[in-house]
Amino acid sequence: LDVLDPIAGIPFRYLMLLVGVAELLIALVCFVESLRHLCLVSVAWLSTCFLVYRIGLWWIDWQQPCRCLGRLTDVLHISPTTADNLMKGLLIYLLLGSYGLLWRCYRSSETPALPDGTSSAGGGPGAPRS
Repeated sequence: LDVLDPIAGIPFRYLMLLVGVAELLIALVCFVESLRHLCLVSVAWLSTCFLVYRIGLWWIDWQQPCRCLGRLTDVLHISPTTADNLMKGLLIYLLLGSYGLLWRCYRSSETPALPDGTSSAGGGPGAPRS
């Protein structure tokens, strides 16, 4: 854990601590129902950061598997390469899921125009006309 991260240039120990705190904060945001949109944005942001990090590793031709699970791979008796491939799959899931749901929220929040050209947003029967 004292080895320097090839992208951030800080020891893996501190990088894992920093990323772990960010993940916990985002998880806490996601448990609050009223912050659903912030949760989606946060997950999309974090997964995008992971994607940029992975692209950086690919760019510098980093051949070692990501040790982002720490010693858990030893406990689960899976190879670091298998864990790395699973994390890549999880990254794709997080990216597609968060951006897909954000797109869906964006599309559903658009208010369609009524036949007379006015917006249907807030235009109930008792709504004042301008």
